[in-house]
Amino acid sequence: MGMRRRRPQLTAAALAWLEARPLEPVLTCLEAQEEKLLRLGGLDDLLTTPVLGRRVPADMLDTPAKRARALVWRVPAGALVYGASAFWVHTGMRPPSSLEVVVARHTASRRGLVVRQGRVPPRDQVTVAGTPCCTLSRASVDVARTARPALAAQVLLVARRRGVAATELHRCVTHCVGAQVRGRDRVDRLIPKIYALDLGP
Repeated sequence: MGMRRRRPQLTAAALAWLEARPLEPVLTCLEAQEEKLLRLGGLDDLLTTPVLGRRVPADMLDTPAKRARALVWRVPAGALVYGASAFWVHTGMRPPSSLEVVVARHTASRRGLVVRQGRVPPRDQVTVAGTPCCTLSRASVDVARTARPALAAQVLLVARRRGVAATELHRCVTHCVGAQVRGRDRVDRLIPKIYALDLGP
């Protein structure tokens, strides 16, 4: 006569993992496994934003402080968030696929990190949520120096709408020296044209 297989005991401890648990909000960048589970065609771009190759919930990027925190893990020691990356921190415009920073001494760029060599005066620097960053005025000038004409005009227009004075932009232009001199004269000529525009009420 064969032995009877014992039926497993469904104890409370064994079934505890089936109980509903409180939902927890997403407070960090999504992990790869989470991205695969949560992907939904048409909603990805509404719910998340790609930043440095990772998707971040959009409500974690709605202030400069939150955007700065999304970059800080990638900022090398002694570096300053620069150019388009700094402009995004201040405005949320054009999320970066690579982090752009500036350092005083030569440091090689690597995947996902664009390193510029140069010095930025203290007046052109600001700390955002603990992250060293160029000011909006300086970031606007640095983007406009090398961007396509249409984008350069758009960046300066955004700076104007956010209360940056033309004199402040001109002052930042004078601080672009050495390797940062490229495009400086073009920006200097573009600033008065942008500030002469009638933006209406």
